[in-house]
Order: sequence, then C-alpha cells, then structure tokens
Amino acid sequence: MVWVDILLCVAAVLLAGISSFSLWRHECNIKAFSLRLREDAASLLELRYQEDWHRQLESAQDFTETVIDTSTATVRSVHMGIAKIPFDTLESFAATRDTTRIVRQTHDLISESVYTSIRGINKAAGYLTRAGIDMKARRIKPVLPPDEEK
Repeated sequence: MVWVDILLCVAAVLLAGISSFSLWRHECNIKAFSLRLREDAASLLELRYQEDWHRQLESAQDFTETVIDTSTATVRSVHMGIAKIPFDTLESFAATRDTTRIVRQTHDLISESVYTSIRGINKAAGYLTRAGIDMKARRIKPVLPPDEEK
C-alpha cells in the first residue's frame, strides 16, 4: 500500500508539474499573441492615418487645380473684356482701323497662348501630383503574419 501511495504522490506531482509547465507555456503564448495583436493594431492605425493623409492630399490637389483653372478662366475673361474696349474704340476710327486689327489679333493670339499654357501647366502639374500621390500610396504594404511575409 505504501508503494501505491508513493506512486500516486509521484504521479500527482508529475501531473502538477506538467500542468504548471503547460500553463506557463500558454501564458507565454498569450503574451506573445497579445504583443503581436498590439503591433498589428498599431500598424493598422498607421495605415489608416496614411490613407486619410492621402485622401486629404488628393482633395487639396484637386481643389488647387480647380481654383487655378477657374481663376485663370476668370482673369482671361476679364482681361479680354477690358482689352476689347480700347480696341473697339480705335477700330471705330478709319485712320487706326487696320493697324488696330493687327494689334488686336496679335494681342489675342499672345493672350490665348499664355492662358492656354497656364491651363496646360496646371493640368500637367495636377497629373504629376496625382501620380506622385498614387505612387506613395502603392508603397504602403499590408500587414502580414510572420509566416506569410516574404
């Protein structure tokens, strides 16, 4: 009987030791998973901030391009309207009519070239800015578990 009691005590101690070791391993795994979860949460939060920042950049770029385009069209319209007044006046006199028409055509050609150039540069700058924003957005990598990272 004594041997049976001793064997039972040894078995109980071994089971307690195995249980304690198993519990310790599970606690270590839980701590590791908890740390990984916090790291992933921080990465996801950073990605969200970057996405918000990209959206704000895209909105600012679109707004700026629209303001420049609208302002250029307004300035062009006002400029051409104001320039029309002296040209119309000078063309009403026979002595200056022919020269004024040539000057008006030259003025209009140069003005249209300038305003068209401004619009073209604005569109090109907008395109390049959007391309830069898109390239930056593509560099953001998704968060992958360690066994899936390559």
